[in-house]
Amino acid sequence: SIQVIDYSGGQMKALYLDNAYNALVVPDEPANLQFSYLKAFADIAGYVNPGGLPLRTLHLGGGGYTFPRYLQAVYPGSANDVVEIDPVVTQIAYEELGLPRDTDIKTWNLDARQFLIQHPGGSKYNLVIGDVFSNLSTPYHLTTREFDELVKNSLEPDGVYLVNIIDDYAQGRYTASIVRTLRQTFKNVYLFSMQSDWNYGGLANY
Repeated sequence: SIQVIDYSGGQMKALYLDNAYNALVVPDEPANLQFSYLKAFADIAGYVNPGGLPLRTLHLGGGGYTFPRYLQAVYPGSANDVVEIDPVVTQIAYEELGLPRDTDIKTWNLDARQFLIQHPGGSKYNLVIGDVFSNLSTPYHLTTREFDELVKNSLEPDGVYLVNIIDDYAQGRYTASIVRTLRQTFKNVYLFSMQSDWNYGGLANY
């Protein structure tokens, strides 16, 4: 199911996919990020690109198209390729969430792994953003070493793969497992908490 709920008199919109709170968008302000993990993504994009030059970014998962629109606004001339498996989610982004019909953001309605397999050796990206969820979990085939190798092959030598993880840091097993898998492909793997306290109990973004 897909739901869009208005907040602040319609100035802000929340996207729910199935039972998951997927995006919070300010349609008229693409540079206004509401989620802490997206603000962290923005900080890292600025860190790897201190000159503010146009970026080439592959977004795995479209959702509310919040971060592609942010990069388009903050880094004019950037190339933003979005892989969103569900064409109806893309349609909702156009109709409800402020994605312009004439946008330079390009969308492929494919599975993320299928896209990377079908586009080997193509354009290299500065950033690959992994933000793909089925409810609160990442589809398993996007968490394997084989998938990480596909991502690495699509990156520039100094490119960065940013992955949004939802887990219970104290009780869950997913975070440790995905970090271990990433380390089989990438030399440098860093884990960031969106909480001020690493002992925070409950589900959170990492």
